[in-house]
Amino acid sequence: NFQTLLAKYGYQTPTSGVLDPETQKVVSAFQMHFRASDIKGIPDAQSEAILMALIDKYRTKWIQPVM
Repeated sequence: NFQTLLAKYGYQTPTSGVLDPETQKVVSAFQMHFRASDIKGIPDAQSEAILMALIDKYRTKWIQPVM
């Protein structure tokens, strides 16, 4: 789920459901930017909450009007 959320926000990450080294690097980059107190690259509840809030806040910019 965390990989899918990262991809939805715009990070290039695999969506395999596996916490592989590449995914850990992406998670760490996200954490460095948005949660500098913990940059281990391990998805956790706080990082997921931040990510979901960002998606919720900016998703209207990503939805194209139908007209």
